[in-house]
Amino acid sequence: MDGTGQLFEAFLKLIPVGNQTKIVAYPDQAYLSYEELEEIVARELPVSGEYIIVAESFSGPIALRLASRAPGDLQAVVLVSSFAYRPLGWIGSFLARLPLTIIFRLPLTDFVSRTFLLGGSVSRHELSQVSQAIGQVRPQVLAGRLKEALTSDYGKQKVNAAIRVVAIFAQYDRILGRWSRQSVTEVCPKSDVVIIPAPHLALQVAPMAVLSALQKLGLLS
Repeated sequence: MDGTGQLFEAFLKLIPVGNQTKIVAYPDQAYLSYEELEEIVARELPVSGEYIIVAESFSGPIALRLASRAPGDLQAVVLVSSFAYRPLGWIGSFLARLPLTIIFRLPLTDFVSRTFLLGGSVSRHELSQVSQAIGQVRPQVLAGRLKEALTSDYGKQKVNAAIRVVAIFAQYDRILGRWSRQSVTEVCPKSDVVIIPAPHLALQVAPMAVLSALQKLGLLS
């Protein structure tokens, strides 16, 4: 949800030579809606050649909306620890009423990072990376994104049948639960579902497991 693009280093290092990658970062000082962020991503998509979109957590609805437009030669959308809409169901509507900006002004403790994002066995370096990435985004921006994710139906539309959807869920995800999975399977009933042993930030903690899943599904060489 930080949108900085700084937390994908471990995953990008594993991608085999010959596969070009591009990270699309979101503005960190100004809140933009899902619709506005979708247009930012759309402008960065390839105009020619086959490609896939990998979207983690908050970005799932954006990827699914792009899949409904099927821009260029989009082959597949990969959702990692993500959702199609309202990932916590009615609980999310309640949480969205809390003073989220105040919550995000509090420092991100190692306990919170280990418990909800990274798992208990991560290194000090990984903890620091997450803290720095989240810390550079204004609390108002983070609060706005979380509120929209909790209450929005933005990704609740059928995806173009020609676009393959892969949903990779983390077995030890303590943020997203059954509602997030149900939202994806409802919007994309023919999606390939893969469950890997990882916490919520799977691309950061278990990049090899994600890469292996993509290779087995034929999405990466």
